[in-house]
Amino acid sequence: MKETDVFQAPPEFETEELAASKWQHIFKIFMYVILSKKRIYQEEMAMFAFMTKRVKSILSPNLILTDMMLKDWFMLNREEVMQRVLIGQEERAVQFHMDHLDEVEDKITIIRAMQSIAKCDGDLQSDERRLITYVAQQWRYAA
Repeated sequence: MKETDVFQAPPEFETEELAASKWQHIFKIFMYVILSKKRIYQEEMAMFAFMTKRVKSILSPNLILTDMMLKDWFMLNREEVMQRVLIGQEERAVQFHMDHLDEVEDKITIIRAMQSIAKCDGDLQSDERRLITYVAQQWRYAA
């Protein structure tokens, strides 16, 4: 199963809101925040699901997205993202995903979600801060 198959919305929704195919890019950006510590904390996984659904309610309210879909997607993509983190390619990879989100007008919502995910375990580490600052600067927001 391809990762985008799980998130396909009916074509009539893709013109009104963020296209379903773009969500994999938001998910991966969030995933890089989680895996920047090189381990997964339960609090961050819960916040990933919560914040993804919150961002979805703003950018794509008609997109169907369940906790199980998010968990499955995360498990399917975890190794790929972790490999990029381990070789220090997270900024380059995040930039690739950001480039696919140019038409998103409400980018600050994505940045705030990244901050919430990073802070939810009570420990905002330097790698998380660096990644959030990078995204904010590229999108011309103050982190």
